[in-house]
Amino acid sequence: MSYIIEDANVVSEQGILKRSFLIQENKISHFGKSLSKYQGMRMNFSTYFMTPGHTYIDFDLTVCDNLNEYKKRLINLISKGCTTVLAPCYIPYELDFEKTIRRARHKMINSTIDFIIGVHMPAEKITPSIVRLCRRHKLPYIIAEINEHTNIHSIPWGWIRDAEYQFQAPIYPLWKIEDEKILKMQMDTWEYLTSLHKIPTYLRFPINSRPMPKVIQKQIGIYPNKGELLIGNDLDYNLYQYPEHMSKVEDTTKLDYDKIEPIITVHKGRLLKTSFETNFFPGYGEELKIKLPGLFSSN
Repeated sequence: MSYIIEDANVVSEQGILKRSFLIQENKISHFGKSLSKYQGMRMNFSTYFMTPGHTYIDFDLTVCDNLNEYKKRLINLISKGCTTVLAPCYIPYELDFEKTIRRARHKMINSTIDFIIGVHMPAEKITPSIVRLCRRHKLPYIIAEINEHTNIHSIPWGWIRDAEYQFQAPIYPLWKIEDEKILKMQMDTWEYLTSLHKIPTYLRFPINSRPMPKVIQKQIGIYPNKGELLIGNDLDYNLYQYPEHMSKVEDTTKLDYDKIEPIITVHKGRLLKTSFETNFFPGYGEELKIKLPGLFSSN
């Protein structure tokens, strides 16, 4: 089926872009300011803001034993406009790696949205062999849990850097520190050592309420196949109601995702959310296997 989305106000880093899209087989076939020369059914989006589908993280999806809880968590993500979720699984010891990853992938087979499995573990447990296991299983990111007692200097950074050859999975800090002074010291140490050894990272990794910024999507390898409305990509998008207090589309370049939710969410051409309901389609999502993290990253 082919149709045209016309006059969409696409939110981008360059501001609001007026674009029209030709959709074929639930993928973006062509786009431009105007597609008047194309024939077909047209949908006018001129009264909405349009964004690509968002990527969020959920630390509990891979350990949900209750189907209702699993469904509830997915619907909560979809309500925010999420069409791709990072689903890290906690691995306290290297011996648990293979078993935990198999279990996580089994848990995610009922996902409505696309997902990317990753590793979550104490920072001191990250070793070159863990990095090589990530490469073997195509797990494109590691979440390193850090508390006030974590000795960041003890992590074998040089060997880890060598192990990341041809599969440079970013390592993101998950701060478990309440004391602001200690947090600042640990952050400074982390930033210095990851920069020294050229390990991709993001100092303030968003863990709940915000979509993943483009820099993280690039580091993990999601971009540009996800997070952009580009030719060849799946039709993943959100529509937001035009704010009442604004008179012109050009007045804003960003939406406050903490305070507003999309009225429409579409994933691979399928309607997941409207103003009235959020749908759960078991198994509609798929695991995104990242072959080369950081391919489009500047880090």
